[in-house]
Amino acid sequence: MTASKRRLPVLLLLALFTAALSAQRTELTVIGGVFQTPYRFADRTQYPHTSFSFPWSGDYRKDNVLLGADLSRALHTHWQVATGLRLFLSGYAQVKDLHWPSEAGPDGTYTADLPIDRLTINHLFLEIPLLARYLFSTGICTPYIETGISTNYYLTTGVKERLAGGTKKFRERNDAVRPVHFTGHLDAGLQYRYSDRQVMFIQAALRYQLNTIEEGSKNPGIGYGLNFGWRLRLKA
Repeated sequence: MTASKRRLPVLLLLALFTAALSAQRTELTVIGGVFQTPYRFADRTQYPHTSFSFPWSGDYRKDNVLLGADLSRALHTHWQVATGLRLFLSGYAQVKDLHWPSEAGPDGTYTADLPIDRLTINHLFLEIPLLARYLFSTGICTPYIETGISTNYYLTTGVKERLAGGTKKFRERNDAVRPVHFTGHLDAGLQYRYSDRQVMFIQAALRYQLNTIEEGSKNPGIGYGLNFGWRLRLKA
């Protein structure tokens, strides 16, 4: 990554806080969510330090989680900007089912106790989002949309390998994972204000990979998920 690209998130963050100096309201947000990010592989035979040597062509994904805290500032009655720190897992699962369809009984269960080999990958990232949010009303129940970009810093990878001989788990940094990648965000949500200072919300989220996460995989791709959380007004 060039020096100019490294400076871009910092410059955007500075611009965000400069614009927020005259803000009307500050809110602290605790956010969680579940989502999936697609990974597409071709001609790959083995994940590092595992015994998996199965065909990798095709799309792989799994349910992932996100947890963090944001700080949002109101620039106008309907406009807010936000940034924060989030931890999230982005990964996939590779499964090799050794059963044959003919081994399934009338009720759909298998008559032979054969193993299902499985490899589960969880890349852990620290995410710094820069978001703009538009509130469609100022009532108790308010729909909104938000969009922006996040800078995602790679931390580590958790690997779980289940084969016929047992299960192996380990955690390490994978050199094939980019140290930094960028994600575009487009969310639509509904918030409910149940006091002057507290808001609960739920939102559908789309995440578009602006560059690949892992070498050997083909994403950009569109991930999707559901976020939820709680906002506390810090300044009246």
